[in-house]
Amino acid sequence: NKRARWMAVVTADAMAKTQPCWREKICVKNEVPYAGRGCCLKVMPKFHATQDDLHNRAPILKGVALAMNGLEYGPVPDGAPYLACCDLKIDKDRGVVDPGFRARGDVARIQLYLNLKYGLPLTAAERAMYVEWSVEDPVDAWEADRNFLIRNLQGYGNPFVESASE
Repeated sequence: NKRARWMAVVTADAMAKTQPCWREKICVKNEVPYAGRGCCLKVMPKFHATQDDLHNRAPILKGVALAMNGLEYGPVPDGAPYLACCDLKIDKDRGVVDPGFRARGDVARIQLYLNLKYGLPLTAAERAMYVEWSVEDPVDAWEADRNFLIRNLQGYGNPFVESASE
C-alpha cells in the first residue's frame, strides 16, 4: 500500500514497555482489570504526551509502518534484504529494524529527545548507538526546517536537532 501516514517513531509499546501499566493489570474499568495502552494513558501523563509530541511523528508509507510494527531500532547485518521502497532493512528473527543511513540520525535524535524530555528508557548500548547514528547522519535542511515548524506549533524544539544545526 503506497499511502503515507504519520507514525510515532517511538511507539507506545516502546515508551511504556518498562512500566507496570503496560504489563500488569493495574487499571480497572467496569470491574475488569486491564493493562496496556489504555491503562498507561490513564495513569502515566507523560505517556500521552510522547504520543502527541510532533517531534515523535514522521511520514511513512503504511506498508512500511505495518512491517515495522513491534520492532526495535538497531543495526541489521549487511546482506539483509531492503524493503523495495526505501533504505530500510528488517530482521524479523531478531525483531530489529534499521532505518537506513539517510534516516538513522533523524531516528536517533528523536529517541534522544524523548529520553531527555519524557524519560524514554534507553540502555547504555542504545544511547551509544543513537549518538553514533546522530554523528553518522547529521541534521539536514529538511530536518532543521521540520524542527522549526514544530517549534512554532508546539512552542519547543528538539535540542538535539537545534544544537547540531547551529
